[in-house]
Amino acid sequence: MEQYLLIAILVFTDGSAEFTLPIESFKTFETCNERAGNGRDIVDKVNDEWVTYMENTGDIRPISQIGLTCTDEYYQEEQS
Repeated sequence: MEQYLLIAILVFTDGSAEFTLPIESFKTFETCNERAGNGRDIVDKVNDEWVTYMENTGDIRPISQIGLTCTDEYYQEEQS
């Protein structure tokens, strides 16, 4: 059965490589894509967690953008 993973893509202000964070899995692309389109709460939570991470670790790389998208790539890799 095919599954889709909602991921957050973090882009940092210092130009360092982007970071991909898995969020939640869905049975259809449509439901995943709908959640990505209505995911302001997810973006806010990821940002808050990143601020806490920076405070706790000293890894100071502020986020300039957080994007949400869907992929089946992770499930294909796991099945290989």
